[in-house]
Amino acid sequence: MKKKLLSIALLFSTVLTFSSCLGSDDDYTYTDDAAITSFSLGTLKRYITTKASDGVTDSTYKTTYSASSYAFNIDQVSGKIYNTDSLRVYTDASKVICSISTKNSGNVAIKSMTSDSLTWYTSTDSIDFTKPRVFVVYSNSGTATRSYTVTVNVHKEDSLAFNLSAVTTVAPFSSLTAMKAVRLNNDIYLFGTNGSVAKAYKSTNGTVWTEIIGVSSLSAYAYKNIVTKGGYIYTLSNGTVVRSSDGSSWQKMNNNVSLSQLVVGGNGNLFGMTSSAIYTSADGASWTKETLDESSALLPTENVSGACFASKTNAYTDRIVIVGNRSASYDDNYAQVWGKIDEYSNGSDNQPWNYYPHDNDDKYLLPVMKNMQVISYGNEMLAIGTDSANIYHSKDQGITWKTGSTYVLPDAFLSSNAPFAVIEGNNSNIWLIRGSKVWVGRINYIAWGETK
Repeated sequence: MKKKLLSIALLFSTVLTFSSCLGSDDDYTYTDDAAITSFSLGTLKRYITTKASDGVTDSTYKTTYSASSYAFNIDQVSGKIYNTDSLRVYTDASKVICSISTKNSGNVAIKSMTSDSLTWYTSTDSIDFTKPRVFVVYSNSGTATRSYTVTVNVHKEDSLAFNLSAVTTVAPFSSLTAMKAVRLNNDIYLFGTNGSVAKAYKSTNGTVWTEIIGVSSLSAYAYKNIVTKGGYIYTLSNGTVVRSSDGSSWQKMNNNVSLSQLVVGGNGNLFGMTSSAIYTSADGASWTKETLDESSALLPTENVSGACFASKTNAYTDRIVIVGNRSASYDDNYAQVWGKIDEYSNGSDNQPWNYYPHDNDDKYLLPVMKNMQVISYGNEMLAIGTDSANIYHSKDQGITWKTGSTYVLPDAFLSSNAPFAVIEGNNSNIWLIRGSKVWVGRINYIAWGETK
């Protein structure tokens, strides 16, 4: 273990003795600089507890990972060192190897967790970081010191955890025979039909819902076409595109094309479909036919959803994805997925739509699901259907789809025969509605802004 520090006087005498041993021709300057210039971690251990194969007994296993990529901020003014991106949950912070660099090769000591005593830091000793630790840097002249409080943050929750909690029951929802949800600004809107008239409800927090009376002017199946763009909700009502800023007052856009469905609103453009084409519009009134790289027979016509992802590298650029099923007569096993890069700055080229083909050797295709709805969530996509217990998720925006134990639907959702809706709300929350029940949850790493 580390040797206890000698007194400061002994340290000074050591420095002086060492300097006196240098020949008169040696040129070595001791400085008064005392600062930590870098701090990093090595390989860490995680102890993960899961259920054994019998489903009852707890089983714990150890794994390791390199933490060298976790950046530590060094605040030289306040003397604080910390990691903004927390280490993985279940990391053992009691035995940590760290690497410290100092200015002009100053010496580093660490304060005890139980007293004011100090021990020299060495790069091979493990350190207990379950609590903030104080490090003291001594200049190589022995005349200056600086203290730092080092905090190693570890996630308290599993980054992959996905939990949906029931938050409320809304009795009027039980009368709806179909529904779809959208988000506009800070509000969630639920549109649906009771089979004969349009219905809509609005909520800010997901627990208290207010019925919107103004939708009575819409057709009963306007809910199928609900999308948002630029501060407006758009839909199709009796073949006409209409829009509203509050879900109550609706403006006719007098569209020049007879669309069968509105699919998705991007940051720059709206996208709609007919049975044989995809159209785009900047304002909802003037629509232009898009170019397809494959046959229009591969376009989805049922349970069609869309998603928009703003480019992280190029301004005025979105990736638009359309997902849905064809009619049962095609006997498809997998959903139809199309995507395009939508550049909407002045003078931009209009890119074609690309079909994502079905490769028989590909294990990660999205299957055909009944009443399927697809949403964007963070930089990913989620797909839910009423005939599957699985939530399919795509991290590459529609190319591959996977399931896993992370994405589990509530039992009450699976046992219901009622229609459902799903939407991403504020703060990376997922709102799930089926019948009169409302759930809320999130996938932790997306809410934390991480990628996996």
